[in-house]
Amino acid sequence: MRDNEIDKFAAMASETAMRAAADWFRLHPEAQYDIDALVTSLRSHVHRRFDQALDDAREAFEAQMYDCMTATFLADMRLAGIDAAKECAI
Repeated sequence: MRDNEIDKFAAMASETAMRAAADWFRLHPEAQYDIDALVTSLRSHVHRRFDQALDDAREAFEAQMYDCMTATFLADMRLAGIDAAKECAI
């Protein structure tokens, strides 16, 4: 993958994880959170999953499974967001 493709995946990763965390909190309105802790947790969970998710996307790309490439990557990032939300829920 070229650098601009990796940049695209990085932007998708952060946006997807943040949306997933927001969705989780919408589904759990009783949960409270500290925004600074959530941002730190999101960063950590995305970072932890990013390399493996990118490797999985690369494998799908090489197999010309383009829809699977994006779907797999985004699913991993949604899970990162949900994990971060659960970790920060008060």
